[in-house]
Amino acid sequence: MGGLYLLAQKMGRQSIGSRVIAIACAGMLLINPLLLIYDVGFQLSFLAVMGLIYLAPIFKGFINIFARNKAKNIVEIISTTFAAQVFTLPIMIYNFGNLSFVSPITNILVLPIVYWLMIFGFLCSFAGAFFAGLGWIFSLPCYFLLSYFVWVIDFFSKPWAMKTFENVSLLWLAAAYLAIVVATRFLYKKYRQNFV
Repeated sequence: MGGLYLLAQKMGRQSIGSRVIAIACAGMLLINPLLLIYDVGFQLSFLAVMGLIYLAPIFKGFINIFARNKAKNIVEIISTTFAAQVFTLPIMIYNFGNLSFVSPITNILVLPIVYWLMIFGFLCSFAGAFFAGLGWIFSLPCYFLLSYFVWVIDFFSKPWAMKTFENVSLLWLAAAYLAIVVATRFLYKKYRQNFV
């Protein structure tokens, strides 16, 4: 789903991104309808991509008003993080019973190194397949990046950083998504010409 959305965005066809995601979702559900009920990963992926399509451009536009396009990468990280989290938050509270107060901060601290972690991880695996010493050299940046990654996750996973909810009802979940859809629709219509 994410790949199709990024492809539509790259081709300049972002307006049909939601249709592409809906088609991908329908195709996956035709193969296995139980994904919709039992696969939280599927639900989170679909909702996160919908957040990126509808909310990320609006958040980016609002943040750019204050940032004045000086910190483009930071604006991109913040807008995508918040957009995905707004859309996935109710399903996470419903399924896991936790609300993290610091997850946006954690994402901002961790997201910039994910790219480099993937690059060095690939180089380590590829080079290590042919020459163990070269694989070991490429593994050193991975070690330091992963150490930082684990430290951030460990530091922000303490009990002070979250609130636990018990027995969250399906009715609350439906009301939360109704509120998100109404608010997103309002913002999207109002600011579409300015930001999207």
